[in-house]
Amino acid sequence: MSRPIEAHINLSALQHNLAQTKALVGHSRIWAVIKANGYGHGLLRVAKALNTADGFAVASVEEALQLRQAGFLHPILLLEGLFDASELSLVVQHRLDLVVHSHHQVDWLLAKSIKVPLHLWLKLDTGMHRLGFNQEGLHQAIFRLIHHAPHFKCHLMSHLACA
Repeated sequence: MSRPIEAHINLSALQHNLAQTKALVGHSRIWAVIKANGYGHGLLRVAKALNTADGFAVASVEEALQLRQAGFLHPILLLEGLFDASELSLVVQHRLDLVVHSHHQVDWLLAKSIKVPLHLWLKLDTGMHRLGFNQEGLHQAIFRLIHHAPHFKCHLMSHLACA
């Protein structure tokens, strides 16, 4: 039995909130996190409303490809990185940024002969304990990537320490 639950989103309120955030942060870049089908409000619908964001963050390659196929040229970050090494060719083809949170993802990246710059966001676990490297693991990942693939552009990121 389904439940008659509806969620309504005010797209102009989303646009207003993005404009307010941009005004507060000055020259910092703002990425709209629109994973999980725009948190249930429609990926493309929300992306169109937030098209002044500097980039989009999604959970999967499938979501990123929907954005690319709809004509979005923004940087797109895969928050969970690669689920499988076979996704790497799509990442390169569609110019996607990747979160790297595990050593097997580093292995996949280094096993391919990728000659184009990729933006990699190395994730440090600061307490949530879901995804991310511990401090020593982060140092190892950075060393391996910089040593074996100096053309990759490495950034650091984290998540809130607790929900």
